[in-house]
Amino acid sequence: MPARNALLADVVPAEVYGRAYGFERAMDNLGAIAGPLPAIGLIAVTSIRAAVFISVIPGLLSAVAIIYAIRHTATPRQDRHQPVRITVRPLLRGPLGRLMIGVTAFEIGNCATTLLILRASQLFTAGHDTTAATQLALLLYIGYNIAAALISVPAGWHGDRYHPVRVLAAGAVLFAAGYAWFAVGSYRPIVLLPAFVLAGLGIGCGETAESAAVASLAPGQLRGSAFGLLATVQPAGNLIASSVAGLLWTAASPAAAFLFLTAAMLIAAALTLPPSARCPRPSRLPCDHVPYSLGKAPQEALALSLPRPVTSQNAMSEAGSPGCDPARLRQVTAALWLVSVSVAFGMLSGANSVTTGLADHSLGVLTIGLGVLADVAGSAVLIWRFRAERRQPGQSCPAEARAAIIVAIALAVVSVALTVQSAAALAAGSRPARRA
Repeated sequence: MPARNALLADVVPAEVYGRAYGFERAMDNLGAIAGPLPAIGLIAVTSIRAAVFISVIPGLLSAVAIIYAIRHTATPRQDRHQPVRITVRPLLRGPLGRLMIGVTAFEIGNCATTLLILRASQLFTAGHDTTAATQLALLLYIGYNIAAALISVPAGWHGDRYHPVRVLAAGAVLFAAGYAWFAVGSYRPIVLLPAFVLAGLGIGCGETAESAAVASLAPGQLRGSAFGLLATVQPAGNLIASSVAGLLWTAASPAAAFLFLTAAMLIAAALTLPPSARCPRPSRLPCDHVPYSLGKAPQEALALSLPRPVTSQNAMSEAGSPGCDPARLRQVTAALWLVSVSVAFGMLSGANSVTTGLADHSLGVLTIGLGVLADVAGSAVLIWRFRAERRQPGQSCPAEARAAIIVAIALAVVSVALTVQSAAALAAGSRPARRA
């Protein structure tokens, strides 16, 4: 709710935005767990109609509490009337605009939870009847909500201490691991429980970080519009995620749908994760790593980074070029072509291997395909890294840090998925089929 989030940002100090939104998310998830319990009891004692009428009482009490809070909240006084208008363009610039790109990528990977329940119930039908399988899936969904409630406040505290976008990136990574677990799947509830827990941790971190980051980055006079834009991006991304996953589920397999969601979350992590490393000191930099954030002119920064004396004219001419070393520029261009060809070939071979492995239930072929796709993810990020270096040499160090992180995340997700698949195969006692 944009109005609720904007109101919460007005009544709490900026240094505790994360904890405030984390507490709000925790209470919301706990309500989703505890709310149906008294409803079940009321229906058992009275009737459905009576339970619906009684449920109006807590709704009215919450409305009274909100009105009381608004009346007793100190709000800044406005000297002149501000016309009501829809403001979007200023929100798409600067850090807030970059945040919205990351949030959009995150929400495109955030599918409806009904798909998680459906996946679990279908897997459980291998060892249970339909009713029992559905009940077990709903029971694991409670674990999803509990995990989201437990992580929300610690995630908010971490966002207050460091930055909310770090928490958002962590949520994307947790989601990717959970989706990879769902892609592998298991008919044993205890084996599939970590997938629900990882997804719950991911949504707890993601929702808390999104609200806290918007509250921190949006100007005070545009905060309501910023939360309105966030409330538009979230359901739109969820619709895209659920639609694409549903199409892949129907056309290919449930595993293909969750592999798409895993890839979307890895991309979201790459877009939202801030660079964890800074460029070295200027005296140690090669000429294609020019620091522009030293408080000096680009010419002076370039002169400091060169191991040989240069004139200001040479420094000025080199600083204005895409790369101060023409040989390095040619190398980056050639690398872009090679990596692009590698990505195209890898996508074809990896998709073919994954499809074949899923169709034949071959763990070995699936392992090869997932490994190739992990390499493709790393290569795709390297394209971004080389393009960043060619556009602005000073950005090559942060881009390289992000490239290394996303490659490590992709490989980690693949290794977790394969470990779970191997453990499930060993537990089931499956053996390779013998050829005649």
